[in-house]
Amino acid sequence: QHKGDSGLVGVVGGSQDYTGAPYFAGISALKAGADLSHIFCVPAAAPVIKSYNPDLIVHPLLGTPGGVGEFDKWVERLTAIVIGPGLGRSQERLDEVKLLISSFQARKKPLLIDADGLFLLCQYPDLIRNYSHALLTPNRREFKYLYKSATGEDLNIESNFVKSVERAANSLGNVSILCKGPVDITT
Repeated sequence: QHKGDSGLVGVVGGSQDYTGAPYFAGISALKAGADLSHIFCVPAAAPVIKSYNPDLIVHPLLGTPGGVGEFDKWVERLTAIVIGPGLGRSQERLDEVKLLISSFQARKKPLLIDADGLFLLCQYPDLIRNYSHALLTPNRREFKYLYKSATGEDLNIESNFVKSVERAANSLGNVSILCKGPVDITT
């Protein structure tokens, strides 16, 4: 067994104000058995995230000239990619991540999209429409916005919630959804 045989996870997130979320995503991947965890963040977040744990490999590429192109060196090595923890909602960052999602899809990489990544998808649901390697992990509040974006309708809280999650997944072209709550619902 060689380093990397049990998976290399990439986390795209981490902004100047939000360094904890990408740390927890990356360290959780290691604790779940991945061999390596790479965090792709803005330069201001890199030293903070690295100081949390030296086992994380931190790349300060987001928001840098040529940063999106630098991802190409790493994408082929990664087993799966998490998008959104601590990403922030600046339009510059969201535009950058839209390009990355397209690049990851072209390589058929599994994507887990959470937090600010879901915020992006609520604005641009076609980014992952019909991409069967996508797992969206909204909490119930985030799901309300995702549902509206996916179906064009407001979520009826009186309706069967399981069916609503299934409808959103189907409307997005059978992506997988894990809706977090008191009882998690998955498609």
